[in-house]
Formats: sequence, structure tokens, C-alpha cells
Amino acid sequence: VGTSSLYRTRMDLVTREVKPITISAYIFMINAVVGLCFFPWVGKVDSYTWQLAAWIGFAGAIANVAFISALKLIGSTRISILTVLQRPLVIVLAALLLKEPLCYVQIAGIVMVLTGVQLAKVPPKKKVDELV
Repeated sequence: VGTSSLYRTRMDLVTREVKPITISAYIFMINAVVGLCFFPWVGKVDSYTWQLAAWIGFAGAIANVAFISALKLIGSTRISILTVLQRPLVIVLAALLLKEPLCYVQIAGIVMVLTGVQLAKVPPKKKVDELV
């Protein structure tokens, strides 16, 4: 949680001066260099695995650009609140679409998350000019 919060707040500052697509390109280049360090230990990889890895990488790149664009658009605080809502949404969708059973612990967790989101809503700060 700490590293995720640090990442979001730092990216909030960086996106004020750098485009999200540029940030994502640097992130993926760094990840590629780190990944290549482990490549010799992977062994032989068949073509299907390469194709699958390419699609997963492409989807990850699109998701990362979307995340950083949203971060620039609405800020790190609101992004953090939205990411907290992912798990309850997945649980509800699994129950509705996949007919997964919901247990009381899951329902209690969803209620706690939604309550926390309501408590975390912060009114916008007033500008200094409005206070004078």
C-alpha cells in the first residue's frame, strides 16, 4: 500500500510536466531491461508463449497509459478511491454474471469498503482568493 501510494502521488506531480504516453514508455523500457536480466534463466520459449506475452504486454501498456492519463485528469486522491472500488465491483460482477455465491464476509467487506469511500470523500479545497 505504501509503495502504491508513493507511486500515485509522485506520478501526480510528474504528469503535470510530462505526457502520460512518455511516462509509460519509460516505465516499459525500464521493465524490459529488468526482464532481460532474467531472460537467460527462462529457457526455450515457444511461439505461442511469445504471442501471448506480446498481447499481455500490449494490454498492460494500454492500461498503464489509461491509468496515468486518469491520474493526470482527476488526481491521485480520486484515483486511489477508485482503485479501492475494484475488488467489490469484481465480487458483485462475479456473483451476477458467473453465479458465484456471495458469503456474509464478502458482503461485510463490500459494505466496509463503500463506507470507507464515503468517509474518504474530501471536499475540494477553497482557493486562497475565495477565503479573503
